[in-house]
Amino acid sequence: MFSISLEISDEGKERLSTIAAFEGTNFTKLVELSLLSKTSDFIEADLSHVDFSNSDLRGFNFTGANLAGCYGINVRLDETTVLTDANVAGSILAVEKEKREYFSMHEDHYSLYKRLQKEYWTTGALWVGENLRKNSKNFEASARIAKYLYASVKDQTYKNQILYGIMGTFKSSEEYKEFLLIQLSDRSLTRRSLRGVLDILGSVFAADPIVKKMLLLYLGHSDKEIRKLCIPPVMVKPFFIENREAILRSVYTETDPSLRMLYTQLFAQKVGPTALRLLYRNDKKSFQDYAEHIDDRVFEKLIRGAVKAMKIERKASQIQRAGAIVSLGTDVSEREFIESIDYFEPTLRRVADLGLPLQLDYSVATFKAILRKLPPFQTGPSFTDT
Repeated sequence: MFSISLEISDEGKERLSTIAAFEGTNFTKLVELSLLSKTSDFIEADLSHVDFSNSDLRGFNFTGANLAGCYGINVRLDETTVLTDANVAGSILAVEKEKREYFSMHEDHYSLYKRLQKEYWTTGALWVGENLRKNSKNFEASARIAKYLYASVKDQTYKNQILYGIMGTFKSSEEYKEFLLIQLSDRSLTRRSLRGVLDILGSVFAADPIVKKMLLLYLGHSDKEIRKLCIPPVMVKPFFIENREAILRSVYTETDPSLRMLYTQLFAQKVGPTALRLLYRNDKKSFQDYAEHIDDRVFEKLIRGAVKAMKIERKASQIQRAGAIVSLGTDVSEREFIESIDYFEPTLRRVADLGLPLQLDYSVATFKAILRKLPPFQTGPSFTDT
């Protein structure tokens, strides 16, 4: 038995302390803190499934490195990022490596690519329309050029023309999905372009768990339209259950009233139709904003609205069955409202228990006291009867 005594200099201790104190996951920052060399320490390195989000990869030498499955958003790279012989399968760097290799073998196509980069959007849009049809001449080459062109074009109208024009050029939906995910890594992607990419991902690939993970990253984006695109897909089970804490952080910090109402609607959907009726504000024609306190006044409006909605549904059902007009009022009396509290109030609690931060400031006891003072009521069929 023997031991090795390893002495660490004060400078080394300070460096280790700095690394240990760093709470982020930014790849570039960690490399900087570790004093690793961008040009030599990552040759043939295993960096599979690394999150490169918000990293600057310019000047990194990844020759022969395993970069399979690497992902991230807002990644910066250029021609100084060396990808020679690197494994980029399923990686955000795949298109960049593919582009370099393709144009090195097809210089004539590279000339067209460079020319199209500088074209005015109307000319570029015409090229997209004429050359990305399956029966067009040189379709395969045009499809590749358009795919590489998307990231390098700056005009937003031109960019969107390419984005929607290339939809039918991919061999599979999986390949198209990978292309869209890679675009999220582009730090130069404008908000308008980002909305276009996220719109397609959220509508076409919403069931994909990887897509959901990426959409989750944008729930805190400063652009409310971007947040709006990402909210519905991540609220679906089982993803919501698996990522509940991260989603709730965004719920608690949401500043836009319309998006808070959207969250309310989606939480209510999880509980069921009764919750949807209850949390829909008939007086505002929108769902309850959970930042607004549900005091006695608001609570009464919610209950009355839910009772009325159920009465209307019941009346419509009876009309459909009877094939004629049915006499059934939809007004909600004071007694009906108060006697309905025991039916609806637990539903409100269930929605809150899911994590929606409803401001429940009402008093059921206050309404029960009012009920005791009301005159006797001739009971009839309950609105909850089927």
